[in-house]
Amino acid sequence: MRMFLGVTSIVLLVLVIALGVALAFLVTTRQPYVEPFRPDAPQFAQRGDYTVGVRNFTITGENRPLNGWVWYPASGEQELANYSEFNGVFETSGRANWDAEPLSADAPYPLVVFSHGSGATPLLSLFYVEHLASQGFVVVATEHPANTMVDRLLPQETYDNGVVDNYIYRPRDVSRAIDYALDVLNTEALAGMIDSEKIAVSGHSFGGYTTFAAGGARLNFDALQSWCDDNEGVTLGDLREEVALTSTNRDVLLGDGVCYLLDEQARLAEIYGLDTVPSGAWESFGDERISALIAFAPWNAPIFGEESLSEITLPTLIMVGGNDNTTKPERDARNFYEWLGSDDKMLVEFALGDHSIFIDHCPPLLISFNAFEACSDPVWDLGRTHDITNHVATAFLRAQFYDDAEAVSALEAENIDFAGITVQRP
Repeated sequence: MRMFLGVTSIVLLVLVIALGVALAFLVTTRQPYVEPFRPDAPQFAQRGDYTVGVRNFTITGENRPLNGWVWYPASGEQELANYSEFNGVFETSGRANWDAEPLSADAPYPLVVFSHGSGATPLLSLFYVEHLASQGFVVVATEHPANTMVDRLLPQETYDNGVVDNYIYRPRDVSRAIDYALDVLNTEALAGMIDSEKIAVSGHSFGGYTTFAAGGARLNFDALQSWCDDNEGVTLGDLREEVALTSTNRDVLLGDGVCYLLDEQARLAEIYGLDTVPSGAWESFGDERISALIAFAPWNAPIFGEESLSEITLPTLIMVGGNDNTTKPERDARNFYEWLGSDDKMLVEFALGDHSIFIDHCPPLLISFNAFEACSDPVWDLGRTHDITNHVATAFLRAQFYDDAEAVSALEAENIDFAGITVQRP
């Protein structure tokens, strides 16, 4: 009996410690920081003319409820949003107004669906989604179940399986979000506010993969196998200039994080609803309602391959840090750009920037826990990257959907004249 009680006590102690670590992690993600406006913000990074409203919602069905938010032009100011997630453990502040009255005078507005990165939340990109709403867009974003911030606390194998599954589920989530926006929001809470003929998808990291999959790029494991064979053993040290190399990335393999999926083909085929793994390109997840794409540090170009991506002809903007050690531009962003079939495409690189330049500022408590590197950049000031990101992305969307001549001019390569920025266009 004593032995049993002793073992039980140890198990309980381990569970208490694990819970404490989990809660500590979540508490440190509180983010009551609101990024200040910079006086040197370029034209389309300046706050737009619209007050921003925000509401939350849940899309039910398919045994996969999607928790989300919608940001929109509003006609009056209410209480500023204090966003709360995971029973109040994660909190962050913004400049949107809860449940503000929609501004219908200038409606309908183009729709942008935003997809967050792996193990994250849309609330880590408020600088972007709120800004777009101030510029005359309705922005919808949902969390992708099994791939959120809180899912990172699950056992590693469980979390890893969720990542794999989301290669199939994520683009379907985007279509469900569009359905909800048009069939529910546009007929009820935001009646008449959304232009169903003007829809863009945007995302960061795994959300970049999601953007291209929703835009019609087809999975192709034959292409992935060929790419992995050709790049076996290649490291970042083989590809990058010395100035971009550190002790943490010099020996990083280019195929890390993508080639393991070759062992997951049967699992993905089953989730897709297939009896066997197809040869060549799979059927598309593409949603024909989508007419423009914006991807920040997009993930895993080789899983599509050149043949599949050459079928994508939608106007596309890609932005990436040149020293991204997660979604490596040598493998992902540059190949997405080169392989896309679109005549209207653009690649913008932040020299020496890493993966976190497209998320909000670091929460103060994470700084106090010496985790600043997880939500900052060793080279770039995030306020500056956010302004440049908002400027280029907003100009791109306004050029596509508003026929804005000033936005078209702002996108000319010679006019994106910021230190440390390079631009490629066809």
